[in-house]
Amino acid sequence: MAPLSLVTKLSLAMVGLVVATALSVGLLIYGQTSRVALPLALDSLSDNTGLVASYLDGYLAAPEDDIVAAASMPAVLDYVARADRPSGSGEAPQAAGLTTNVAREFTALLQAKPQYDQLRLIGTANEGREIVRIDRRGPGGRLQRVGEADLQSKARRDYFERIFAEEGDGIYVSPIDYNREDGVVEDPPVPTIRIGKRILLDGVASDYFVILNVDLRPVFRHLGNLDMAEGKIRLVDEAGNYLVNAAAPERVFGFEREKSFTAPQDWPQIAAALDAAEPSVIVAEGANGEAEAIAAWPLLLAGSRRVTLLQSAGVDGLLAAARSSIGTSSLFGAVLCGLIAVLLAVFLATRLVRPIRQLTKAVDDATNGQPVELPTAAGGEVGALARATERYIEREALLFALVRSSHDPVLTKDLDAVITSWNGAAERLYGYTATEAVGSRLDIIIPPDRMEELDRFMAEIRAGRRVGSFRTVRRSKAGERLDVELTISPIRNASGEIIGASTVTRDITRMLQDARSLQRLQAEAAHTSRVTAAGQMAATLAHEINQPLTAVVNYVKALQRLLQDGGMELEAKPLIYARKAIEQSNRASEIVKRVRSFIGNRQTNVSAARLNDIVEDGLAVVFMGREADRILVERDYASDLPEVYVDRTHIQQIVANLTGNALEAMAEMSDRKLTVATRLNGETIVVSFADTGMGVDQSIVERLFEPFTTTKPNGMGFGLNISRSLVEAHGGKLSVQSSRRGAVFEFTLPVGPPISLRH
Repeated sequence: MAPLSLVTKLSLAMVGLVVATALSVGLLIYGQTSRVALPLALDSLSDNTGLVASYLDGYLAAPEDDIVAAASMPAVLDYVARADRPSGSGEAPQAAGLTTNVAREFTALLQAKPQYDQLRLIGTANEGREIVRIDRRGPGGRLQRVGEADLQSKARRDYFERIFAEEGDGIYVSPIDYNREDGVVEDPPVPTIRIGKRILLDGVASDYFVILNVDLRPVFRHLGNLDMAEGKIRLVDEAGNYLVNAAAPERVFGFEREKSFTAPQDWPQIAAALDAAEPSVIVAEGANGEAEAIAAWPLLLAGSRRVTLLQSAGVDGLLAAARSSIGTSSLFGAVLCGLIAVLLAVFLATRLVRPIRQLTKAVDDATNGQPVELPTAAGGEVGALARATERYIEREALLFALVRSSHDPVLTKDLDAVITSWNGAAERLYGYTATEAVGSRLDIIIPPDRMEELDRFMAEIRAGRRVGSFRTVRRSKAGERLDVELTISPIRNASGEIIGASTVTRDITRMLQDARSLQRLQAEAAHTSRVTAAGQMAATLAHEINQPLTAVVNYVKALQRLLQDGGMELEAKPLIYARKAIEQSNRASEIVKRVRSFIGNRQTNVSAARLNDIVEDGLAVVFMGREADRILVERDYASDLPEVYVDRTHIQQIVANLTGNALEAMAEMSDRKLTVATRLNGETIVVSFADTGMGVDQSIVERLFEPFTTTKPNGMGFGLNISRSLVEAHGGKLSVQSSRRGAVFEFTLPVGPPISLRH
């Protein structure tokens, strides 16, 4: 025997239920209609009002999701990120191209949602002037992008401050009023509700927001035209102002004309119902003195803006209809109950099963990328379910489009690290097609030396924790190693259970290559600068060397003449001249030595080292044999310093030079104290030398590190210039601060290996 179909099962169940219910209810309530009719009629009025309210709620359910999507559009985030970048970064946004991208994505959203009237991007600059605006003011009501000259400033509008007052991911929903352009109500008026959201960059609020105008004319027109047997439909805002009034259309939006038309004016008893959180029904005296039943159904539009749907009907009319219905059912129920039950059961079962089949097919079609047809125009729960399904499919389609169009590779995986989705950017980066990647383990893109990362990341995901901005290496299909930055987030199902993870990948290979190139160029520029400076010194050095060498020659010639003339009385002078010749020769040798040191190459032997040890070695070189100088040396070394990659000899030379300068500056002081300190400052280590000398003359501070600048009577002015070149060659900086209480020289070194060594 073949199993019964779903239609047959529902029909039999409904027949039995209807027959049993009709007989039971008919016997129980026949003759008692007067006592039960009014509560039933009021319940019916309330239920009918609730059905109408579900239509209004459904109309404004999607904008809340769409404004979140608009605030996260790639083009919007790209524009805001570049616009917020400091002006000195050298990467000012290309306004025309960026706003065109934003306008394109805004237009796509409004094309899909005809109830949306405007979508705008606004910032705080220029008194809140609109940056991009898409509206339906084009010829024939078509979508248009508003030109630059027609963009408006909105800083004075109430929603401007309220959107910026929202915290985190908060969404602002405006009161319902007529739309204004340049402060003037449009003609004809457009009832509008505005939904806005501030744009976040990496969780930080920016100075920009997106705002969506929803045109309420279609839904208000529908409510006003409903032919309700129970009574007329009205819609009021929080203050009781009429927004829709089917009984008196001229009384809507009175507050826009500085008039007061409110529901409490017509029914004073309705005030409590307007403040209630749950639906209610009251009986009040109408304008004609007859009793009226008013059903009040509160709604939160877009999740936060309260309105109340009212439906009123005369009590006599409700009772008459109820008595008639109950009497007729009781009289003819016994004869027609079975036939009606059968027909009704078959009809309802068919009506219920068909939409279920349509919904099932729509979900399958959406999954396979096929066009979707849903019974969204149906009434009641079936229509509400169809519209809810449509919103879900639209949201999933929008999310899919965002992922598919993303410039960054996006993939998802289950808890076994098996790839479940793979977008086009991932195909371009890794070389695997989606067909090849989906179903494979994530191992295909992880180098063998990085496999331990996968276990660590999956453990974090299972614990519900997010892995953000992690730099690592991945492998392409061709075996190429790629420098990437990963952001991994857990994926939860509807029950909140973690079922996998999403990974957004940023290819930073080119960025690191550029950084390495920049480092090399900076090093070459520094070396070229030193060579150029050496050339500038050449002329001066030639002059300085020429004089002592000439003197040597003269002294030697004089010595020769004296020796030729003879005479022992001149024996002392040859010795004097010989000594002077030696002094001048030594001076020439020292000059040549300093020049050779200055133009030498940098970082000839770079290795990992502990900076405190290097500093101590440099101090030991300076203080060797100077115990009698009675210098108080105070050491303040940070104990938690990481290793640095430096040329140990060059750093010792810098320490010795700065220490020697400090000792000479304190030579004439009674209080001679040198404080040497190291500390960690972010990604750099700072080494400082503080003395108690007379300080540096302010007139030469700015050029203190230039060649030939010195405060010593016999100095050449090369020491600090050479020290600065050595520090900069290591990626650091050398600076000085001076006062009457002494001078403080500091140099910095980056933590970890330089870019040229890390990669």
